[in-house]
Amino acid sequence: MCGQDRPSGTRYRTLDCFKPVDKSVAKKGDLIVEEFPISFDGYKYIYGRIAYLHGSAPAPVILVHHNYAGLKQFDIDQACYLAKVGYVGLAVDLYKETKAYTYEDRNINYGRPVDLEGFCAVARAENPMERPNSEYSDEELHFFWHNTPKDKDGKVQWQGVRHFLGAFRQMMLLLRAPGKWRDLMDAFLQKAFAHPAVKSGCAGAIGYCLGGQSCLEQVRAGHQIQAMVSFHGLLHSRPMTEAEPFNSMKRISKEEYAKELAVPNKYNTATRVLIQNGAHDGEVPQDTIVDFVDEMDAQGIDWRFENHARGPHGFALPKGSPGGDHYTEWIDRRSTLATLGLNPYTSHLREMAGLHIS
Repeated sequence: MCGQDRPSGTRYRTLDCFKPVDKSVAKKGDLIVEEFPISFDGYKYIYGRIAYLHGSAPAPVILVHHNYAGLKQFDIDQACYLAKVGYVGLAVDLYKETKAYTYEDRNINYGRPVDLEGFCAVARAENPMERPNSEYSDEELHFFWHNTPKDKDGKVQWQGVRHFLGAFRQMMLLLRAPGKWRDLMDAFLQKAFAHPAVKSGCAGAIGYCLGGQSCLEQVRAGHQIQAMVSFHGLLHSRPMTEAEPFNSMKRISKEEYAKELAVPNKYNTATRVLIQNGAHDGEVPQDTIVDFVDEMDAQGIDWRFENHARGPHGFALPKGSPGGDHYTEWIDRRSTLATLGLNPYTSHLREMAGLHIS
């Protein structure tokens, strides 16, 4: 959402303007980023971060929901961007950390090239599927090897495999437990309302890919958010099939979801809903757009769907960030302007700017 102001290498880098100041030496208007852990359902999610400007009046909080990879530095930087434009940004952490998928794995989706022998050895050693090592047969590993993209030297980037498998496993846990997913997001929201930098009761949400689904789940759950924006997010929350759990294009049907997984909806009908979609996004087929419109209209929700010409999936994710292979600057910037224009807190921002409010 911040834009790709300069070329990047293969690693995502935080812009200098989003680097915070230590609170002990902060002056009025300096950017502060604090840890924001949440204990939920017997687990402590420790990587959440809240960003705000030191010395400012309490402001609405905007939850930043991550994509398939989980909370990472990019999401924290979006929270910082939101703080810079007058809100409090809260980067939400929805994934549990495991040995097979650590916080560091979320940020890096390349590296550690291996040949076939090395691939088999590291798969058994690191156990990315988190199952007994004896279950990894040579036949299965050879199949995975031959169906995994290779680099120019004919090797597989093992870190990419580890990242992909770990991320999709965590994503499936969310998608298959919508009640817990919603409750965890609400736990972040309620704790945010108690933070001294936040204007309690005033909130919004933005999200990327899976994060867009998180935003819509908050609306369906009736969470106290006044606005939400989805960037290249899916419009439903159906998980992948058990037969192809790592193929995001293969989802269970809406009938199966309703029968097996769905929880009751308590729509917040006052939420303004803005969808920023790429017209060439294969993850958002036309039938799901029709279903989304019908769903929102049935509840009388104020929605807007912006379909960007030839836009790919992931258009707002910068190069070097997981999922950022299709960054499209003009769509990113246009969707950012639309997001800022959605603001239901105009009077608050005018007060911050010192303008008279009639």
